[in-house]
Amino acid sequence: MDYHVGRGAQQLGTFSEEQIREGLKCGNFQSSDLVWAEGMSEWQPLNSLAPFQVTSVPTLPTPMPGAIPFTQVTVLPPGAPVGYSGMAVTSLVCGILGITMGFCCGLFWFATPAAIIFGHIALSEIKRNPRLDSSRGLAITGLILGYLGIAVVVVLILIYGVAIIAAAATQKLSDTH
Repeated sequence: MDYHVGRGAQQLGTFSEEQIREGLKCGNFQSSDLVWAEGMSEWQPLNSLAPFQVTSVPTLPTPMPGAIPFTQVTVLPPGAPVGYSGMAVTSLVCGILGITMGFCCGLFWFATPAAIIFGHIALSEIKRNPRLDSSRGLAITGLILGYLGIAVVVVLILIYGVAIIAAAATQKLSDTH
């Protein structure tokens, strides 16, 4: 039977009896954590359910003087997003720099291609490691800003090109009259 485990207002995930027993032994779960399974009317503390009642609590030895204190480690359920891809964050930052400061400070020529390159690398990294899926939006936004920056430059080049041709044609007409 699978149990949903929660601590405070945060749901930790769905675990089997074996996983919960192991988590209680190694300290990843607390006896006060709440559990719910199909057929239960409400969430109940782990220690109130027969499969998870601890008969004896292991005692830890007293630490040696000067020892680093033990830190509780939180174990995420399998498949939970674990963080952000550095490539996705870099893509977003480069895209923002390319659009906002690129045209006035010359960063465009470096930041916009970097946003596109890092965005594509981030998406392939996220595809290989689904635990980074929370970064997908950052990578896509960086790509959009990068391609948008290139589109703006192409439009500006076309406008300037047409303006130069029109000015040259006007100059030619005024020289002939």
